[in-house]
Amino acid sequence: MTRLVKKDIAAMDKNLNHLDRLLEAVTGKSLLEIGAFAMGKALPLIPTRIAVVPITTGLGIIQGFSETVTAILVYLGADAFTTEKTDVRGLQEAFSRGAEVVFMADDQTFSAFHFKNGSWSDNGDATGRGFAAALYLAAKAQAQMEVLVLGAGAVGQAAIEFLLEKNISVVLGEIDQDKARACGEKYQNIKVAADWTAGRYHYIVEATPIADLIKTKNITDQSIIAAPGVPFGVAPAAAKKADQIIHNLLELGVATMLSAIS
Repeated sequence: MTRLVKKDIAAMDKNLNHLDRLLEAVTGKSLLEIGAFAMGKALPLIPTRIAVVPITTGLGIIQGFSETVTAILVYLGADAFTTEKTDVRGLQEAFSRGAEVVFMADDQTFSAFHFKNGSWSDNGDATGRGFAAALYLAAKAQAQMEVLVLGAGAVGQAAIEFLLEKNISVVLGEIDQDKARACGEKYQNIKVAADWTAGRYHYIVEATPIADLIKTKNITDQSIIAAPGVPFGVAPAAAKKADQIIHNLLELGVATMLSAIS
């Protein structure tokens, strides 16, 4: 999981309605509707009480992170709160206040756990599925569409799984040859590109931690790019050239996590 910093989440809670309108304009669905679609869930979701527990492990708490996750969940219609206590004491507080679901993140992992029904969701998996779903919706499921997925990590693999479920052709671009080979063996219906930079793609999921990875030569003016990666993986000139860019740092991943455990 890429660790966000304070400036990444500043004012995020105040811009949720704006993001929702942008997503609806591009995909035809709201933030929550995309998350539900990504997980194959019907709306409305089953209501439940949710606690977001700050965790101090490792580098410590990102100022405002837990509160921002709570704000996103409340915006999505959840009964959510941030615990005043942290770590194990925060879990005690969550249960004492009637929470059935807990969201929490350390330096490596951001997950949600539904302790009543036994389900859980990882942010990497949810983010990959959520952004792949947004791309699929924005493309209006074009016949014979082919999607380039950049990155064979947790986010990229989750995107691949969603796209394969929708019978979409997938090309993988991954600079680590061992990871590329392993991913190709795991998902035998995908193509592994020896050199993805030689192509010009209409549909791309950018799921790497590499800034400005996608250049103008890699896309067309009709390209739709779903880019959950941090830092932003689309060069400024390429972002200007592309038809649509779908990018947010936390919101769609949280919406898909909520859908996954509901």
